[in-house]
Amino acid sequence: MVTLLFWNTNGKGLEGRVSRLAAEHKVDVLALAECDVRPDVMLLALNAGARAEFHYAPSYADTGTESRTGRLAIYTRFSPEFLTPLEDRVGLFTARSLALPGRTSVTLCVVHLPSKLYRDSHDQLSAAHECAEGVRDIERRVGHDRTLLIGDLNMDPFEQGVVSAHGLHAVATKQIAARGSRRVESQEYRFFYNPMWGCFGDQTPGPPGTYYRGASGYCTYFWHVFDQVLVRPALLDRLDSPCVRILPEGAAGSSVDDSGCPRTQDASDHLPILFSLDL
Repeated sequence: MVTLLFWNTNGKGLEGRVSRLAAEHKVDVLALAECDVRPDVMLLALNAGARAEFHYAPSYADTGTESRTGRLAIYTRFSPEFLTPLEDRVGLFTARSLALPGRTSVTLCVVHLPSKLYRDSHDQLSAAHECAEGVRDIERRVGHDRTLLIGDLNMDPFEQGVVSAHGLHAVATKQIAARGSRRVESQEYRFFYNPMWGCFGDQTPGPPGTYYRGASGYCTYFWHVFDQVLVRPALLDRLDSPCVRILPEGAAGSSVDDSGCPRTQDASDHLPILFSLDL
């Protein structure tokens, strides 16, 4: 079982919290967005004490100790040689081939799409379309569609950029995703399965979402699930159950305040998500 953790750290120096989360949950692959902590500084925290497990997995765009992939960073307990760079699209994603010895290889895409604070729904749909096209291009090049996409989509699971065939085409159930694809206007579009639908609301075992924002307008959702994991149908039989969790607290300290909302003052405005995949 390979365990992945994703967290949008909101530009905060949260290397101590990140390190404790990684140790507590035995994380194998750590992906961070809006990460302004230099890789050498993050590695000092991840490998503090007797631990010397984590490595920085650079992309094509990285130079020296700085990340050039739009503040996306990946760290791993595995040797970086098992996370081969495939493509970087600044402002969208960084993609790697995760190929562990003797195990099934997968394509890992770590995503950070444009924020609602600066883009409208049309812009977000266009960004999702470009991201989806990039993923399909990579799948054609590597010769398989064992693709795992994880990150901050800045859209909820029900929004057009996530569900549209022109976008990421992510559906709420394994049963539908297992069909593989569907035809729209004579063109075939592959599905993603989106388990994050099961993490929405207060009837779930964790927080009601990954991001909270109240507003004074007539329509506001308050809780959002912007941070998501999407998997291609080829990986459905590799999923643990439950395969994904939103993490409110743990050894790293609480990521939520007394009202259950993200601690934006001393943590991040997003909550981390934990995901497991059997390779």
